[in-house]
Amino acid sequence: RHLLDIGVKGTLRAVEYGVTLAAQVAGVLFLLLSFLLTWTVISRKFGGPIPPAIDEIGGFTVAIGSALVLAWGLRTKGHIRIDIVFRYFPPMWKAVLNVGALALIAVFACFMTWRTWAVVLVSAYAGEQQRAHRRPAPGRRHAVYEQRRRQRARKCRRGQR
Repeated sequence: RHLLDIGVKGTLRAVEYGVTLAAQVAGVLFLLLSFLLTWTVISRKFGGPIPPAIDEIGGFTVAIGSALVLAWGLRTKGHIRIDIVFRYFPPMWKAVLNVGALALIAVFACFMTWRTWAVVLVSAYAGEQQRAHRRPAPGRRHAVYEQRRRQRARKCRRGQR
């Protein structure tokens, strides 16, 4: 029994360290994103270089940072619940409700993973790609953009737009 207690305490300490580190990483991600967005706004205002695919970078940063912070909130019991009623429950009921909440979160995570994977498969089957990866070289950008502009103009003249 004593070895089991040491193992559980060590595991809880590791989880505590991991979620604290995850929350700190999320904070750094959000701070870097704010600097990147500030740089983008200033660059657009004064004609400086604009980072490519800023909308994708922002979306992924928010998604990753939110997931990391949610893990911290769950471990520190900082998630939303009705504490006014919850504190009057006996410890056994509290434990059952906490396990039930974790089970519901797990079911929701599985559902979201399943639906997200379905979208990924449909996108892959349709041959969709993210365009941010296929940017032309700096010397060819103007020519490529001009060619695309002409193609759009031809489609408009034919009534395809």
